[in-house]
Amino acid sequence: MVSIVDTSNTDDISAFLTSAFISHTYKVESTRAIVETWEKIRNDIQLSSNLDFVSAFLAIGRFMDLKNEIEEPRFLPMINELITTIINDLKKRGHGADIHESNFLTAMITSACISRTEKIETINEIITHWETITQKLIIKDDIDLIAGILTIGRIYEYKYSINNIEQVELVFNKLKEIIKKAIKKRSIKQNDIASAFITSAYLEITPKVEKIQDMVKTWQQFQKDLKIKDNTDYVSTILAYGRLRDLDAQYFITDNTISDIKDNIRKQIESNK
Repeated sequence: MVSIVDTSNTDDISAFLTSAFISHTYKVESTRAIVETWEKIRNDIQLSSNLDFVSAFLAIGRFMDLKNEIEEPRFLPMINELITTIINDLKKRGHGADIHESNFLTAMITSACISRTEKIETINEIITHWETITQKLIIKDDIDLIAGILTIGRIYEYKYSINNIEQVELVFNKLKEIIKKAIKKRSIKQNDIASAFITSAYLEITPKVEKIQDMVKTWQQFQKDLKIKDNTDYVSTILAYGRLRDLDAQYFITDNTISDIKDNIRKQIESNK
């Protein structure tokens, strides 16, 4: 399968953590602030095993579930503490360091689900929810990855209410069916994964509720517009994903706007080296 994150370093996971942070704050961060936050998180987060990465994705859900804004100085120690707690609790439940990387996606879906509930779930409840989703949604190939990422967009879409795992499973399976027909026999690439995340953010901030078929068409359009030639492009796209989710739902988004946001983030990353 195409990887959602490169586990040989913390560039990608730090981009997801940064995206969660900037989409949860009340202010709209500048490109410079986004990249500087990403660099701080990247330098401070120490992850090595697949279990660590699953824990980080679940920690994002716990953070997003909090109703009050967390300032940047508090974010890093808080997220590190959450990751450590979740790692320990997962180990107590028998989950090992070699957990399959498909669980990264089910952890992301779990995070989206719990962030949409009215209550603030305990760590124990979050892990139980993740175990249930992992049993229900089997991620076995790249089509499943794309369907899962687009499902996250549907969960975050405030105009469309998902109240239980059965609804999540229904959306996931419908997306799989349509994606399979849309791509025919071609292979999935990193560009497709990046485009799926941008589509997910787009679904969240646009005023209308898209049909499942329209979600896939939007994803196909972003495939043409986004250029992912290396991992810096991928990191820039994940940071743009957080930037887009930070925008007001009425903000007018065009293909050029999204490409500009991603390209400006890349330029800032390169200028900081």
